[in-house]
Amino acid sequence: MNQEEQRTLSLFEAVDGNERISQRQLAQELGLSLGLTNAFLQTVLHKGWVRARQVSARRWAYFLTPEGFREKSRLTMNYLRRTMHSFQELKTLILQHFTELELQGCQRIHLCSEEDLQEIIRLCLPLSKLELSASTGPDDLLKRPLPILARDERMFLAVLQDQGPLILHLQQHGWKAGQHFVCLY
Repeated sequence: MNQEEQRTLSLFEAVDGNERISQRQLAQELGLSLGLTNAFLQTVLHKGWVRARQVSARRWAYFLTPEGFREKSRLTMNYLRRTMHSFQELKTLILQHFTELELQGCQRIHLCSEEDLQEIIRLCLPLSKLELSASTGPDDLLKRPLPILARDERMFLAVLQDQGPLILHLQQHGWKAGQHFVCLY
């Protein structure tokens, strides 16, 4: 979804939920200047996706037209398709790592990940033979003592942020990639 489509979908959601939303409120919700919000509103008004009705001298009510609802549905479906595709790619990557760990004799993982990725990894675990020993967030990994790993355990790093400091921290404590930890990316 490009930036304009995301902005359009956000505008549709804001207007659909509150037809009395002001341009100033809309600008705050979209993270745009008031002038840019006005220009953007003019664009969707011109396309026939939104209608405006003056309710007082300085107040307008905005509402989605049937064409606007169709466009909102189209954008939402495209977003969901891309999200599902991304989820499937991520699931495949996670399961590839799990298979490699199993082939190395690993039976349990200590998971270090942000919450969103933790949820996805937890959904993938039952599809493998691995068990989850513990989970932690990246910040906690840097602050707390490292776990003592059994021979059949590995740390599984799955972070979207810069994982360089995490890897450096592990290496400074004698941990080796592949032997003690693996990275999703």
